Amino acid sequence: MRVDHELAGALRRFAPLFVVTHFNHAKEITPEAREACERLVITAFRSRNQAVLMRRVNSSAIAIKDLMQKCLTMRVRPYYLHQMDVAEGLEHLRTPLAHGVQILRELRGWTSGLAVPHLAVDLPGGGAR
Repeated sequence: MRVDHELAGALRRFAPLFVVTHFNHAKEITPEAREACERLVITAFRSRNQAVLMRRVNSSAIAIKDLMQKCLTMRVRPYYLHQMDVAEGLEHLRTPLAHGVQILRELRGWTSGLAVPHLAVDLPGGGAR
C-alpha cells in the first residue's frame, strides 16, 4: 500500500534500484501487491523476492513453485528461499535444512530456471565465510 505513484516517482531519480519484496506464500500476491510491483517495474526498478521457508505454510515444492511462478508473472524474480533463523517461539515453523534442499531439487525440471531461488542459510552466530 505504501508503493504509490508519489513514492515510485521520488525514488526514480536513483534508478536503477533493486527492490527486494518479501512474499512467503502465493496467497499474499493480491491485486494490490500486483499493482505495487507494476509501479516499481514501470518506474525503472528491478524487483527480486525473498521468502522464508516455513513448515505447514510453504514447505512443499508445490507451494514454492506456485509462489515463484506468481512472482514471475509480476516481473519479480525469485531470489532467495531462506531457511528460517533460530528464534524463540518459532521452532514449530522451522523445517530441516535437507527439506529446503529437496524442495529446490524438486523444482528443477518442473518449472523455469528463473523460478528457482537460491537457498540461503544464516548460521547462528554468523560463521559464513
